[in-house]
Amino acid sequence: MQVDQRWAKTFLPTIMMWARSYEDIWSIPDDVLLHHVQLVFNVVYHELKIVVVHGGVVHSLTAQHISEWQSNFGSTAIVIIINFLACNFDCDSSELTSSLLTSWAFLYEDPDNINPLTAYCSPFLLQLYGRAHLSTINGYVEVPSLDLGALAMIGMSHVLALSAVALERALGMISCKKLKVQEILLSASRGKFTIKLPKVLNKATGKKTNAPFLFSAARWSKATNSYIKSISSKPTGDVEATVKMACAILQDVAEIPGLLNDYESDEDEHAMIWLFLAF
Repeated sequence: MQVDQRWAKTFLPTIMMWARSYEDIWSIPDDVLLHHVQLVFNVVYHELKIVVVHGGVVHSLTAQHISEWQSNFGSTAIVIIINFLACNFDCDSSELTSSLLTSWAFLYEDPDNINPLTAYCSPFLLQLYGRAHLSTINGYVEVPSLDLGALAMIGMSHVLALSAVALERALGMISCKKLKVQEILLSASRGKFTIKLPKVLNKATGKKTNAPFLFSAARWSKATNSYIKSISSKPTGDVEATVKMACAILQDVAEIPGLLNDYESDEDEHAMIWLFLAF
C-alpha cells in the first residue's frame, strides 16, 4: 500500500477529515473507527477489495495515527509558546504566560484588547491550527457515503477547540513553572529542541509518572467540549473566516526549527468565552 503513497497522501488525510468531525474528538470507539476505515479504504484502494478487520494492520495503524495527531497539538502548542517567549526574553516567562491566561487573552487577535469579535483569532491559535492540522488533511478525497463537505463546519470547530485547549495547557505549565523555559531554549541552542514533561510520584505504584501533564482525554476532554460549545455560538461565517486566516499564516510563517519530543451539559467558564463577552 505504501508503493504509490496513497496511504500517506490520500487515505490518512481523508480519515482525518472524518475523524475531526466525530462527536467526541478525543475518543472514537473501535467499531465506529473500523466501519469508517472500511468506507475510506474502499474508495482509496477500490481495486484491492480488502475487508479491514478489527486489530488488523490497517485498523491499528489508523488508530495510532489519530492518537499521534491528537498528541501533536500538545507538542506543537508548547513549541509555539516557547518560540514566542524566546522573542520576548526581556519579560518573565511565568508572568507573561499568566497574563495571557487571564480572561483567556491568548485566544484573541490582540491579547491586550479583548474584543469578542476577535475571539479564536489569535496568532497562537491560527498558527497551531495550521501546523498541527491543515497539513494532515491536504490530499483528502470525497467519500460519497461520508459527505465530508457537510461535516466540514463541525470539524473546523472541533479542531479550533483542540488548538485552544492545547495552548491553555502549554501556557499553564509554563506559568506554574512545570516547564523550564531556559532549559528548553538551551537544548535548542545545542541543536535539538527537546522538551521533557515533569514527573510526580504515583503513590499507588511507587514510581514517578508524567501522566498528570499529558495532553490526553482524561485531562482535557471536558475543557475541549467547553471550547467547542463556545466556538459553535459564534456568528455564521466566523469559523470559516478564522480557518482562512490560518491557511494564510501557514503559507507565510517560516518553520520553527528544532525537534520536540512530547513523551510521551453544564455551562462553565470556557464555554462562556464568546457568550459572556458578546453582551
